[in-house]
Amino acid sequence: MKKLKSSQVARHNDRKSCWIALYGKVYDITDFLDEHPGGPQILLKTAGQDATAEYESVHSPELLEETLPSSAFRGLLDPDTMSKTESTSQPRPQQKQRRSPPLRSMISVNDFEAVAKQSLSPAGWAYYSSGADDERSRYEAARSFRKLTLRPRVLRNVDHVDTRTTILGHNTSLPVYVSPSGLARFAHPDAECALAAGAGKEGLIQVIPTSPSMSIEAIMRARTSQSQPVFFQLYFNRDYQKTEAMIRRVEKLGVSAIWLTVDSPVLGKRERDDRLKAQISDEDEYVTLEEQKPGVAKAAASGLLNPTLTWGDIAWIRQVTQLPLVLKGIQSVEDAILAYDNGVEGIVLSNHGGRSQDTAQAPMVTLLEIRRYAPHLLSGPMEVFLDGEIRRGTDILKALALGVRAVGLGRPFLFSLTGGYGEAGFTRMVQILREELQGNMALSGATRITEIVPEMVNTQRLDKEVIALSNSRREEAARPKSRDAIPIHHLLNAPDGDDLAPRFPVRDTPPGGEGDEDDVTVNDAEDSSEASHWSEDYESHDVFTGASLADLDVVNFDSFFGGFESLTFGSYPPNADLQHITSGTGIVSAAALTLEPRAYEIRQLLMGAATKFAIEYPDSPQLAHLETNIGLLTHVEIDHCLNLFFNNYYRHCPIIHRPSFQPTIAPIPLVLGCVALGAMYSEPTKVAWMKGLLDLIESYVFSLPEVRDEFFGTLGVLEAPDEDAVEYHFQLFQGAYLVVIVQYFSGNLAGRRRARRQRFPSMLSLGRYFGLPSAQHSNVVAIPDDIAFQRWVRIEARIRTMNVILALDSAMGIFNNVPPRVNYCEVDLQLPCHPEYFELSGYAEMLQQGSFPRPRMKLIEAFQKLFVHPSELKAAYQNENLGVSLDVALIEFQVLYTHCWQHLFGNPLNRISATSLAAEPHVVYEPMKIALANWKTLWDDIRAKLTRANVSEMGFETSADSYWTLVKMIVLRFEHKKSASSTSSSINGAPTNSSGGFAHREGVASDDGMSESSMNGRVARGVSPPLDFMPLEADCDSQGAHLRKILQR
Repeated sequence: MKKLKSSQVARHNDRKSCWIALYGKVYDITDFLDEHPGGPQILLKTAGQDATAEYESVHSPELLEETLPSSAFRGLLDPDTMSKTESTSQPRPQQKQRRSPPLRSMISVNDFEAVAKQSLSPAGWAYYSSGADDERSRYEAARSFRKLTLRPRVLRNVDHVDTRTTILGHNTSLPVYVSPSGLARFAHPDAECALAAGAGKEGLIQVIPTSPSMSIEAIMRARTSQSQPVFFQLYFNRDYQKTEAMIRRVEKLGVSAIWLTVDSPVLGKRERDDRLKAQISDEDEYVTLEEQKPGVAKAAASGLLNPTLTWGDIAWIRQVTQLPLVLKGIQSVEDAILAYDNGVEGIVLSNHGGRSQDTAQAPMVTLLEIRRYAPHLLSGPMEVFLDGEIRRGTDILKALALGVRAVGLGRPFLFSLTGGYGEAGFTRMVQILREELQGNMALSGATRITEIVPEMVNTQRLDKEVIALSNSRREEAARPKSRDAIPIHHLLNAPDGDDLAPRFPVRDTPPGGEGDEDDVTVNDAEDSSEASHWSEDYESHDVFTGASLADLDVVNFDSFFGGFESLTFGSYPPNADLQHITSGTGIVSAAALTLEPRAYEIRQLLMGAATKFAIEYPDSPQLAHLETNIGLLTHVEIDHCLNLFFNNYYRHCPIIHRPSFQPTIAPIPLVLGCVALGAMYSEPTKVAWMKGLLDLIESYVFSLPEVRDEFFGTLGVLEAPDEDAVEYHFQLFQGAYLVVIVQYFSGNLAGRRRARRQRFPSMLSLGRYFGLPSAQHSNVVAIPDDIAFQRWVRIEARIRTMNVILALDSAMGIFNNVPPRVNYCEVDLQLPCHPEYFELSGYAEMLQQGSFPRPRMKLIEAFQKLFVHPSELKAAYQNENLGVSLDVALIEFQVLYTHCWQHLFGNPLNRISATSLAAEPHVVYEPMKIALANWKTLWDDIRAKLTRANVSEMGFETSADSYWTLVKMIVLRFEHKKSASSTSSSINGAPTNSSGGFAHREGVASDDGMSESSMNGRVARGVSPPLDFMPLEADCDSQGAHLRKILQR
């Protein structure tokens, strides 16, 4: 093999021809200069020399074969020709060797930092520890955790604390992951491989950096098993082909997600790192800036950064890979919303460890920003992570309580490798974090991650640092395309006795005084907006018809509900600061000006109603503020709240034809209903203001004769030939119904009870006078002119109103166990038309767009088709375009749940044992299971066709499959109980009617704590084994209490 003299190598020392010696071999790296992730400068300074020492300080030898082609090899370096003066690979000055403390003496994460400072080289310490400029961002990130204080709960059983959770669907033993950090070889020769092995053994997830010290293949081999999940941090190269090649490479290696760094388009100024290089540089002090050596950070990052990266590149990445995508480096609520709208699976609230832009706000402040202006992001499908200066279990606890899924640690885990500790140091640090988190969870009263709730943290001191967005900006940020559906997991994961009024609308927990007893705390959590990940994780798209069912004796129902963000409770003080109510920026819109006379009329009517209200309720705490609150109902506020209504809640309740809605002439109850609902989407002070008016608005609306039964029953109003008069009364009815909705979701305890027990049944009775249960278009829709179009719109509004009434009837059953008030023998209702038709302004636009509506399938027909054999499902719906998931969601909410309720909760035979008097279980349950399986098939097919933009415009239907999972679980629970009962009866000689779906194991205790022999004895003596969760409270105030009891939560 050819040997080269050092003088031969030394001649190739510039860009035109650059050779270096590594481990006794000479390589021509000329073509590689511009490809080097650290940039060409760091290579050129060793051109023509032995660069082994420089290389080895940051890379492992195996990277050579991966990085340089075989054609770059030029021969072996003749060592006899190398003089000490010629070599640049002299050993670096040795640090004073100090014996590292034993690991058992490492008590906190900070202890490892002290060891790192002593054992790292000056360059390594400067690189690891430095921040940008004056390093204020690092300081502020740490300080932000100190400004948050904990609010422990006591007298709770915390004997066992479980810190497990999931990250992007992957299990982790701690809500902590290993953040990507470069140049890990400074800390230990095993570098990222030690982190990979340690993470696997401790059950953590590692994010591999773009340019690790070891090869990515070596890191993947260091895992404890092939199934150990790892993520990959991606710096987006200017060359798209190189970025794609990197993604393809890590995909092939088996990484589970891409973490795209977005906070470093250019490198921040890291003075400590640069100063060290200036001090130890052997360059002439008069060299130009272009010739001066870069610091370690600049050298390491100069080839990685891409200042041309934009939001448009997110779509490009989506075309390249199907891996989950997380954006690392989100620093504002606006960008968090953009990330959500771009459909990423996660974001990391991070300022790059304070290493990019100095004085950038702390990630915790960004989190509070999101909680204030866009809290829906914390409970939706996009997972939120946070990193930066996390050093304690209390830091982790605070972040989790405020809504993040998990936190990342970078520097600390690197420090854990120093001092020769390696993997053992990493393991010790994880143990410390685990012990601290477990201990502080117990002290706070939480035994699971899902029990860590925002009420455990006092954020008041740090809240002051959250930016105050302008009104227009606040509306944009608060709910750009959000959904407000009510998630089932809210109902199932709260402790008994909690009042779970659904989150409605965007809320934060504002400071304020305590409310009246009736002002029961209202929840603050928003639905996931996507098909529920908990049902998908558990089911894996496996519909259960024909499948063997699980033995529920050994199923822990808690497994259905793990891994969710906890409830966010919020209460609004009735005496909120009313000085900040006024909307707008001083410029009144033309639409608002036209409302001035109407606003005056509304205020006068409410003042009159307030007088009556004071007589009827002299002790009401609202009386002191009624006059002030009414006075704030100006034309500007009415216009503002109407806009909020149509931009937010309208998607859940599209019963008003928006193009023809004119608030200046519409019935006042309809205007007030829209205004009240719209105000619920405003800032907290306005929410509190409107809540102070809800009882008065309700009192006024339901005092009108037009919403009384006798008005329609005795006066024959609906038989009047004047269609416009009938339509006016119907719009008044719609307004009263909207008032019921806002009271049910956002009123005080008494108001919610009235909504359920009095107002809703009254509205349903009035709806029958309008013929709503059988509202439908004619079989042939002919719209030849504007009059016909107007008539079609009015019929469609009735169809939609009844469908929404049915949905609310089912919702009250789900949330409060209210028996169905709609009798389906009277329902002959069509499904609503597709939205594009109801959005048409008139006949002319219909012709222009060529958009002609046609009759829809009837709701009952659609429901009946769910019971066909799965092989016939497609044919059953082939003539009906279920292209809008609202259709399928309505079938689920309105009919399927009610059907199951009537056959399970409402069937008295389900209260007795399995005897000849009761139907065979499979006769009761199998049709339900077929219907549920068919519904899920339809839902999955429809959702697969929808883009995220489509989903973002949907309403309550976005959470429909969460309700599907709930119904399925209830069916399984009843079937399990009946099957167990049947088995018990057959053992004692009684006839068994079980279909054999469950095998009851001998000697296993029953769910109520009785042994099988005890159960048999009871049956032998003629006592029927009961359903142990019966009886159930009906029309209960504690929402979801009956569900938790059935499912043994």
